[in-house]
Amino acid sequence: MTKRKFPYINRFCLLCLLSLAYGKIAGQDLSMIGKSEPLQINGTVGMQYYGRMGGKSNSPYPLSGAIWQVGLNASLYGWNLPFSITYSNANLRWQQPFNRFSLQPSWKWIRMYLGDASMSFSPYSLNGHQFTGAGAEFEPEGGKWKISIMGGRLLRQTLPDTIRGLPGIRHRMGYGLAGEYREEKFSFGAGIFYASDRKNDAFHLPDSLTEAPAENLVLHSKGTADIIDNLQVQLEYAISFFTPDRRSPEVAQGTTLFPLKYRNGSARYNAFKTGITYTSRFRSVGLYAERVDPGYRTLGAYYHLNDFASYTFQYAGTALQKKLTWSVSSGWQYDNLSHRKNSTSHRLIHNLNLTCSPSDALQVNFTYSNFSRYMYLRPSEEYLSEPDPWKNADTLHYRQVTATWGGTVFWQKEDRNENRHQINVAFNSNTSREESADSLANRGLFVFASGGYTFSKPDNDLSSSVVLQYNSSRTVETTGAYMGPALSLRKSIAQKKLQAYSTVSYNKTWPDAEKTGYVLMGRGGLSFRQKNHTADVTFGMAWRKTEDRNTRKEITMNFSYRYTFSGKKNEEQKK
Repeated sequence: MTKRKFPYINRFCLLCLLSLAYGKIAGQDLSMIGKSEPLQINGTVGMQYYGRMGGKSNSPYPLSGAIWQVGLNASLYGWNLPFSITYSNANLRWQQPFNRFSLQPSWKWIRMYLGDASMSFSPYSLNGHQFTGAGAEFEPEGGKWKISIMGGRLLRQTLPDTIRGLPGIRHRMGYGLAGEYREEKFSFGAGIFYASDRKNDAFHLPDSLTEAPAENLVLHSKGTADIIDNLQVQLEYAISFFTPDRRSPEVAQGTTLFPLKYRNGSARYNAFKTGITYTSRFRSVGLYAERVDPGYRTLGAYYHLNDFASYTFQYAGTALQKKLTWSVSSGWQYDNLSHRKNSTSHRLIHNLNLTCSPSDALQVNFTYSNFSRYMYLRPSEEYLSEPDPWKNADTLHYRQVTATWGGTVFWQKEDRNENRHQINVAFNSNTSREESADSLANRGLFVFASGGYTFSKPDNDLSSSVVLQYNSSRTVETTGAYMGPALSLRKSIAQKKLQAYSTVSYNKTWPDAEKTGYVLMGRGGLSFRQKNHTADVTFGMAWRKTEDRNTRKEITMNFSYRYTFSGKKNEEQKK
């Protein structure tokens, strides 16, 4: 009697086992099957020892300890099965993330999304929300057409957390379809997205412990058109039909929009964004506008920004044979479009960026940005009666202004011996001011400046640098500053297999006007690289002193070693 074999069952079991693996890959080209190694195994084995000597420390870690780590990953045509284990004198931790599955195979102009994935149709529709299911993108050769489709679970049902006050989450499913057609002078796209929560949860929770089952249908369209040469118009528009509670009774017939039914509480919201851009060889000018209704929401995004309107102007250009480039943008944004809030905010944002490169060795950059926020308080009596429209026209309730400006200067040059010299200078200043009708202005000033010189000798694999830094902060309540130099040296030896480095820094600190202190730190080490072997040894010393405390010394030492291995298995190796 011969023993029966079940090759299909064995393959099915293997497929089920691999489907439990968690993988995050850019995409597996199915056309490469048979041309590349089917099974790849790689991993790392390493250990690290650390020690610290000195006085009392607020660190929660022990004075010394060791950590051992092992990591293993097997890959079969992009299906990954990772495994890692970490052991130290503190605890033992191991990870086997086999409970998630993600695969993105592709074949010619077709790409699939299987398992845990995310896709985007529009900022107002499906926008990067992760789902568990399947999706696909079709882009035929020529690049004119693009069709996207998805379907799966957006949220998994979870129980409420009464200790933290977190409500329960209902089971949510989502489906979407989007398409786009592109030509040289124009493009057009449209899509639909639908999501709904399960009405009856499996745990029969009361409404006080879980959110109401919502339902959402979003229709969006977008397009671009070149009116004349170098002048393009962009437009995007979306309508969101949102029902906060699917259990509400339906309204009169004739208002059903498949697959969504209008119920008590259902509402329609609009969002649009438009712009016009002129681009030439040396400059680019753009005007943009965006408006999102109050209450606009889509179940295809994690974050919702609504109830605002914004207008933006952008200009960029070059001159002096592209040695001078600049970009300018200015925008205005405000909220409370329906005038139902008790306050209205206005925001003004301005940005300037200049870059000048008079030669290959010198580059200068300057940036400036200004953010102004104005908030007007709406008197409470407006909710009871209609006051004189000019009565509170000048009531400024709150104002906030933040300005940031800075610049960098970079210079580098090689001498006759091919030694490199670099000089880098940077400066940044940030000022803020807050004031209201019933309080004094709060001001703040933050300044950062640094300058450094670097010398490198490529022939000897030697480099050294010296840096001087200054940082200060001043507010109504506190002031502080620190300043000091830092010196570093790096040298490669033994045919670049061994690297030695050291750093010394000194900082003088002024926590306030009365107290001063200093921090002196030194650090050095050796780093070894040889094929799959990596080893590092570092030593560090620090002295800290303040006027109200004695000098505190601390010495640290770290040693680490890691071995990386990789193996491949194919039919030829089996023979």
